[in-house]
Amino acid sequence: MKPKKALALFLVMIMCISLVPANAFADASDGVTVRKTATPVPGLDRNYDITLELAGDEIETVKPVDITLVFDVSGSMGDTSNGRTRMQMTIDAANTFIDSVMAKNTAAGNANNVRVSIVKFSELASVYRFAGSAGWKDSIGSNNGHKYYTDVASTAKSIISSLRPDGGTNTEAGFMAAKAVSDVRNSNGDHVSGRSADSYVIFMTDGVPTYRITSGGWGNGNADSGGSGSSTNNNEFNEAVVAGKALQDAGNIVYTVGLLIGYGSGSADMKCADALLADDGYYTRSNTGIFGAVVYTKATDRTAYSSQYTSISQVAGAADAIKNAYSSIANDINARATGTVTDIVPAGFTVVPGSVRPTTATVTVNPDGTTTITVNNISTGPENDPNLITYRVIANEGTYGSAYTNVSATYTYTLNETGTTGSTIFPKPVVPLAPIAVADTATTSVGETAYINVLSNDVNAKITEGGGAVTDLRIEDLSAITGPSGASVSITDGKVNFTAIAPGTYTFTYRAVATVEISGQESIVKSVPATVTVTVTGAISYSASGYQGVYDGSSHGITVTSTGVEIRYGTIEGTYGTTAPTYKNVGVYTVYYQITKPGYASITGSRTVTITPKAATVETGSASKVYDGTPLTNSTVTLGGIIVGDTVTATATGTQTIVGNSNNTVTTAGADKGNYTFTETLGTLTVTKGTLSYSSSGYEGVYDGSSHGITVMSTGAAIKYGTVEGTYDVTAPTYKNVGEYTVYYQIAKPGYTTVTGSETVKITPAPVTVTADAKSKAYGAADPELTYTSSVEGLTFTGELEREAGEDVGTYKINQGSLSAGANYTVTYVEANLTITPATVTVTADAKSKAYGAADPELTYTSSVEGLTFTGELEREAGEDVGTYKINQGSLSAGANYTVTYVEANLTITPATVTVTADAKSKAYGAADPELTYTSSVEGLTFTGELEREAGEDVGTYKINQGSLSAGANYTVTYVEANLTITPATVAVTADAKSKAYGAADPELTYTSSVEGLTFTGELEREAGEDVGTYKINQGSLSAGANYTVTYVEANLTITPATVTVTADAKSKAYGAADPELTYTSSVEGLTFTGELEREAGEDVGTYKINQGSLSAGANYTVTYVEANLTITPATVTVTADAKSKAYGAADPELTYTSSVEGLTFTGELEREAGEDVGTYKINQEA
Repeated sequence: MKPKKALALFLVMIMCISLVPANAFADASDGVTVRKTATPVPGLDRNYDITLELAGDEIETVKPVDITLVFDVSGSMGDTSNGRTRMQMTIDAANTFIDSVMAKNTAAGNANNVRVSIVKFSELASVYRFAGSAGWKDSIGSNNGHKYYTDVASTAKSIISSLRPDGGTNTEAGFMAAKAVSDVRNSNGDHVSGRSADSYVIFMTDGVPTYRITSGGWGNGNADSGGSGSSTNNNEFNEAVVAGKALQDAGNIVYTVGLLIGYGSGSADMKCADALLADDGYYTRSNTGIFGAVVYTKATDRTAYSSQYTSISQVAGAADAIKNAYSSIANDINARATGTVTDIVPAGFTVVPGSVRPTTATVTVNPDGTTTITVNNISTGPENDPNLITYRVIANEGTYGSAYTNVSATYTYTLNETGTTGSTIFPKPVVPLAPIAVADTATTSVGETAYINVLSNDVNAKITEGGGAVTDLRIEDLSAITGPSGASVSITDGKVNFTAIAPGTYTFTYRAVATVEISGQESIVKSVPATVTVTVTGAISYSASGYQGVYDGSSHGITVTSTGVEIRYGTIEGTYGTTAPTYKNVGVYTVYYQITKPGYASITGSRTVTITPKAATVETGSASKVYDGTPLTNSTVTLGGIIVGDTVTATATGTQTIVGNSNNTVTTAGADKGNYTFTETLGTLTVTKGTLSYSSSGYEGVYDGSSHGITVMSTGAAIKYGTVEGTYDVTAPTYKNVGEYTVYYQIAKPGYTTVTGSETVKITPAPVTVTADAKSKAYGAADPELTYTSSVEGLTFTGELEREAGEDVGTYKINQGSLSAGANYTVTYVEANLTITPATVTVTADAKSKAYGAADPELTYTSSVEGLTFTGELEREAGEDVGTYKINQGSLSAGANYTVTYVEANLTITPATVTVTADAKSKAYGAADPELTYTSSVEGLTFTGELEREAGEDVGTYKINQGSLSAGANYTVTYVEANLTITPATVAVTADAKSKAYGAADPELTYTSSVEGLTFTGELEREAGEDVGTYKINQGSLSAGANYTVTYVEANLTITPATVTVTADAKSKAYGAADPELTYTSSVEGLTFTGELEREAGEDVGTYKINQGSLSAGANYTVTYVEANLTITPATVTVTADAKSKAYGAADPELTYTSSVEGLTFTGELEREAGEDVGTYKINQEA
C-alpha cells in the first residue's frame, strides 16, 4: 500500500551524547588571544550559547593613565555585614586595585606612567592634595593639577586607608569633584611635560543621592548642599545624572560600582541606584506614573556615561564581589589591546533578542538574513580572566548535520603599549543540528505488510559545514505499538514495515536520526518523536499462544486455534508442515505457523516455547586444622531437586594447605545437567596459625649523655624495628637527648601469627638553677645589661633575660625571658628586679581671659620638658561673674615619672555682650497695647525692667525703646529696636438701596455703620448714568478717618422708565392715493422718538386703525398710546361713452368707453335707451 501524507507538526529536538561546547582558538603573534565557543543549551532544542573570549599577554610597558578614585564616605558606609563595614570592604578592594595598576610603575621604561587622584564625597566632596599644602581640599587651583595626583602606590593606599564614613550622600558633588580634578590634570607642564594619558574615573557608592549642590557649584570654595539626608528626589537624581554625563563628555572613561547590599532586591531604592549608575542608558527621573509614581525614562538618543556598571546586592560574598569589580577594571587598564569586535551570524541562525552582552553592543539584521553584532571599545583581559562577549542563537528549521555558528568574527585592535594596530579572526565553531520528523499515515489489511517511507516524507536538507562527517538519515527508537495485539513493526532499508493480524487502528512513533562527527566529537542528533498511524482492515479470527515453564521432564509446544482454517507449523520461517513440533529440554524455541482460509489473507506468525532450568541444590562439607604443611580436604557432597531418572553427578574438589581458608568447591556433570540451575552451599576449609612466644621492654632515665633503646627477644623469629608504625627495619634505633620516643617492633615466623607492638624510651631533663642579678636606672636612661649566675659551671645558654615592660618610675620584675640551657636541662629561675626613679618638670600656666557667659578657654601651659605628655588638666577658681580668677594646677600631672613644679596665672572674665532684638508689634486702632517682647542672643538669660514705646494712639508707627530692660552687671546690652504699628480699625458701611424715575433728581445716598455714633466725612457716590438701569452705589469719598478701614457693602440705585402719552392724529385719503404721514402728539414736549406709527393693512375704501407700530421713546420711557383711524374715501373716475351707430335692423354694436383712469377694470356694461327704430338713443351708465 502507498502511505498517505498527514498534516504534520514540525518539531525539532537535539539530543546529544553530552553537552560539550564546540571550541575554537586563535592566537595573534602580538600576544592577543581570541577564542569562540558554542554550547548547546540544556532543555532548549537547537539553542546554543555563544561565547567570544579576548585575552592578552601581560604587558611590560604600562600605558600612561590618570585614574581618579571616587569614594562614597556617607554614614551608611559604616554599616557592618559579616563582621566588616562597607568602608573596610571598599578600602581593601581599592588598595588591591592600586597594587595591580601601579605594580610596574617603578619598572624600567614605565617612568611612573600611572597616576592616581582620590575624591571622597558625603554631603559635599573633597579632593586630596598630595603636594605642597597636603590634605583634603574643596577647590583646585587652575595650575595645580599635578599636586592632586600621586604615582606612589603606598601614598595612595595610605590616604585610601584613612577614609572614614560620615554624613549623607551627594552623588552630584562626587561627579563634579572628579571632573574638576581631571580637567586640570595636565595643568603644570614641568611635571607632566608632553604627557598624553587616558583618564579613568572609578565611581563607587553604596546608595542613592540624598543631597545635591544647591548653590555655588563645586570647586570655587563656596558650594552649598541641601537634601533630606535620608531619601532621594527627582532633583537630586537628575542633577547627579547631568554631572555624570558632564564627566564623561570631558573625555573621561567612567566606571561605576554600586555596593547596594543595604537594599532589598527589587526595592524602589535599588531601582533608583541601578538607573543612576547603569551602563545601558542615560535616565531621567520623574513623578509622571499612575498616581504620581516615580518613573525612570531612558533617553534613546543618548548613550550611558558609565562604560561598565557593577551592581553588588548580595550580602554573602560582598567583599569578594567588590574586590572582583575593581580587579575587572584593573584588567581593562592593564589590557594589552583595546578595539572592536565584529561578529556576523549566518542566515541559518537567529540571535535571541536581549541576549547579547555587553548591552552596549549593537545588533543589526542584514538584508541577506545574516546578523551583525558589533562591540566597540572592548579590551583584552588576562589569560585567567578574559573579557567576554556572549549571546544566544537558535538554529532555523529545515536542515540537519554540521553548521558554522558565524560567517566571520574579527577583532580589530590597538596595542596599548606601542599604539600599533592589528586584527585577528575568531575561528568558527561548528555545531550539530538535528533533523525534523513529521506524522505519517498508511492503510493495509490483515496479514499484509505496509511499507512506509517516512524519511522521504520529512523535509530535511543535509549540510556538512566545518568538515563535519554527517551520515544520511536513519530511523531509530521505534516505540511499542498502540492498537490490537499481534501487530509488528520493523525497519528495512530506511523504511518502516508494519504487519497486523487483526483489523483496527495502530499507532507507533519513530525518530529521524543522524550521526554528526565534529572535530573529534561524536554526536547523535535526533528529531522529536513523530507518530505513524496505520489502519488495518479484514482478518482471520484466531488465537496463538506459546509455552513458558520450568523443566519438568515432559514435552511442550505452541497452541494455535481458529475455526474453519488449515493450520501448519514449522521451525524455519516459510517452511510449514502438519505436525506441530514439541520440546522437552531447557531452551527457547521459535515455532512458526501459517493459518489459511479461503477468501482471507493468510496469517503467518510465530510463538515461543520457553523452558527454563529447574532449581537444584548441591552441598559440600567443611573441615579445619592447625597449620602442618599438608592439604586439608572433605569429599562429602549432597544433591537435591533432581528428577528421578535424570543423569546428574557431583564431586567435591576443594583443598587448603597454607594458613587461611577457602571454599570446598564442587563440579557437576551428567547428560541432564543442562536442565538444572544449581544453588551451591559450599563448605569451608580452614588452616589456622600458631602463636609466637616473645618478651619486650623499654627504657626510662635522666639525661646522662649516653644512647638508650628498647629490648625485644624471641627464639627463631625475625625481629625488625621502626619509628613509624607499620614501617620496620633490622636496625634498632637508640636515643641520647631528652624526650619520649616510641619504637615499634615486628616479630615474624613462618606458620605463626606475626606480632607487632611498641615500647617507649623516655629521657628526662637534668636540673640547673639560674639566679638573676638585681639592677637599677634613672627614668629615661637606657636599661643596664641583665646578668645572672648558673649552678652548672661552664654551661652554655641561649637567649637572654627580659624585664617587665614599662619606662615609668617603679619596680620591674626581671624574668627568665628567652634564656635557655637547651632541651636537656630544666632551668629553675630565681628572679630579681630593675628599679626606675622619677624626674622633675616645671609647668607654667598661661594667663587667659574670656567674656562673661562664654565657655572657658582651654587652660594651657608650657613645660620645661619639651614633648612631654600630661594627664588631667589645669583648673581655675570657681565663679562666672566679671572678675579675676586664679588658675590652679588642678589634676594636671606628668605621671608618676615626674614631680611637677607649678607656676600659676589668672583667668579674667570681662562683661559679655548680649543683643536684645525687640519684636515688631502691631494692634488695631483703639485696642490695648500688646506685650512688648524681644529675643536675646543669649538663650535663657534673665532680664529686669521692660521695653517702652513712643506715646500715641492714632494709626501710625511708634518706636519701641529699650526702656528699663537690663541683663545685669555681667552683660552689656546691644539693643536692636523695632516698631509698634497701630493699624486702622475696621468699620462696616452698608449702603441703602435707592430708586428714582427716569429724569427725576437723584435721591440722597444713605447708609448704616457698624460703629454706632461714628462720624464720617465725604459721601457715597453712584456710577454715572441717567438712563433706565441699575447703577452701583460706591463708597466714593466717604471716610471714617485715618483710624478706620472701611469695609464697604455696596447697594444699587435703580432708574425706572418715565411715562409719555402719544396720541395718534386721525388721517384720511382718497382710494388709490398714497398714505398720508401718520403723525402724533406727545405729552412730553420736545421728546425724540424712533420708529413710526403703522396702520392696519388695506387699500379699499374703509376705516383702518392707526397702531403704535415701531414708535418708541427709548428705554427711558414707557409709552401710553392713544390710537386713531385712517379713512380711505372713494376716488373719482370719468367714463366717456363712445358714440355708436348701426343700420336699422342690425345688431347693436358693442358699447365701449374710455376711462380717465388708465388700466382700471370695470364690471357690468353700458346700456342704451330702448328702441329699434331709426333714431338716436342715449347710451347710459346703467339701466
